[in-house]
Amino acid sequence: MQKFLLWVASALISTQAFAKDQIIYIAPQLGIFDINSSSKKFTGGAEARLNFIHEIIVPKLGGYITSKGSKYYYAGFNLELPVYEKRLYLMPGFAAGAYSKSRGENLGGTLEFYSSLEINYKFKNLHRAGITFGHISNAGIYKKNPGSENLFLTYSIPFQ
Repeated sequence: MQKFLLWVASALISTQAFAKDQIIYIAPQLGIFDINSSSKKFTGGAEARLNFIHEIIVPKLGGYITSKGSKYYYAGFNLELPVYEKRLYLMPGFAAGAYSKSRGENLGGTLEFYSSLEINYKFKNLHRAGITFGHISNAGIYKKNPGSENLFLTYSIPFQ
């Protein structure tokens, strides 16, 4: 799975060379994994967001690790929808990735899907601050499918 994610990253980064006015955002995230559980876990991670396809579709690569050692690496996309004066954005997203539970939650298997909804504010210097609600699930492809809801604070730093 890691080789696949590296291939996807290489393809996306090489494709962005043909785009005009492209911006790559690195978005560190801090938050809580499995917010509905009585044993909440701290989590931290980051996403690389490649803003270059019509300024609406935003490919992303990301990953995070929880305080219990669980890891999740994913590739997918966000839709970037301006809500107010090209400053406030709503960003629904979807990704697929590899999950490793370590001492954390058993989500059923390695292949897990990630759906998210982020709201963020774009500052004049193009930096963004936002909050992201996400859900990880295996869509019932394994016998066990408890899912996990996660909440992140996100700060996106632009690179041109």
